[in-house]
Amino acid sequence: MNALRKFFSLTHTERVLALKCYALVWIVRLSLWLIPFRLLQKALKWFTPKKTVSNNSDPQHAELIVRLVKSASNYVPRATCLTQALSARLLLLRAGYDAELRLGVMKDEHQNFQAHAWIESEGRVLIGDNNQLTKYTPLPAASSDML
Repeated sequence: MNALRKFFSLTHTERVLALKCYALVWIVRLSLWLIPFRLLQKALKWFTPKKTVSNNSDPQHAELIVRLVKSASNYVPRATCLTQALSARLLLLRAGYDAELRLGVMKDEHQNFQAHAWIESEGRVLIGDNNQLTKYTPLPAASSDML
């Protein structure tokens, strides 16, 4: 009931964005389960603007997108950092923000391979646990043709 109260306390525009976030997180999560990552990359590229124009200088709107993606992820099973990063990146790019998908790797205390995904924009981390990033070795940024 608390989630519904929060939802209806949003403005109309924020509610529409929240529903888009929820739908996109579900679509990305299901896609990651059902199709190869390469195919998902191509599909997301089709929905991404050809040229990102940084015409949106309102950092609060970017933070709203990120907050709503994180919130939507609470209601989607196994909405991992990759699911959240891919969803947030698409929404941020469509809103006119620069958003770069970053991937990092590390070995945990049992020498098991771990990976993490996050989004960077203008030198700051928008989504992805910023406190944990120092543990990961960032992979080279993917070319814009790939993502």
